[in-house]
Amino acid sequence: MKSKKIFPSTIFSAVILIVCTIVIVAPSLFFTDYLSLYLNKEYIDRIPVFIFFLLILLFSFFINQKRGIAVSFSFKLPINLSLIGFSILLVIALQVGINSILCAGINNLLDNHYPIKNSFEVINFSLFSTVLLSPFLEELLFRGTILKGFLSNYSVVKSIVYSSVIFGLIHFAPATIICAIILGLFFGWLYYKTDSITLTFILHAVANFTILVTEYFRYHISDNLSWYNIYGKYSFLIIFLSVLVVIVCFVQLIKQFRKL
Repeated sequence: MKSKKIFPSTIFSAVILIVCTIVIVAPSLFFTDYLSLYLNKEYIDRIPVFIFFLLILLFSFFINQKRGIAVSFSFKLPINLSLIGFSILLVIALQVGINSILCAGINNLLDNHYPIKNSFEVINFSLFSTVLLSPFLEELLFRGTILKGFLSNYSVVKSIVYSSVIFGLIHFAPATIICAIILGLFFGWLYYKTDSITLTFILHAVANFTILVTEYFRYHISDNLSWYNIYGKYSFLIIFLSVLVVIVCFVQLIKQFRKL
């Protein structure tokens, strides 16, 4: 007798789940447009996003419960401080020296020119949402639900790749899609190795915060620098050191996992 697979366990079921939830949530956009006339638009615009994540998590939970499958999230944090430290350093270096350049290059290729903003001009709910709330909900969905389901049906490599692509596509913007897929591959690998949502949440929060910090410094350097020179005269050095740190940290992580 075959063991039941966790839902969603296939690309098709995951896509159907996401699309159906989007269709259900879409009408709320009309209400948020209306409410934004009377309430703070910053808070109102986030409501459909949070409803989407909460609904999709609830749908997955009830479908699995109906099929007699108990699903839970593992919030344990690895006690190996070296593993956590190398993971954080890798994410910071990846965001600063690789993904920032990649995003700027793709936007330049597509002729999408977005003004660099002062990320910390106002400390508000949007900042809290970007750094903490969104990473938490996204990790519950993409690693704790979708990747876990895929692992019950596909090989480890296919599960990580497929869930990472879905994670990237949900970000919509072309430049962000590629960068999110890269992060998703790393988060997926770490989740498979550690079974820890808490670790991937921390790294996701660090990744988003790092991007805000890089935008802050780019804002104060110049908004008119070319995409390959986004850090001014320090660009080459920052990129070189970032790539070096990513390689060293990844090698160290592999060594750490071999010891476990």
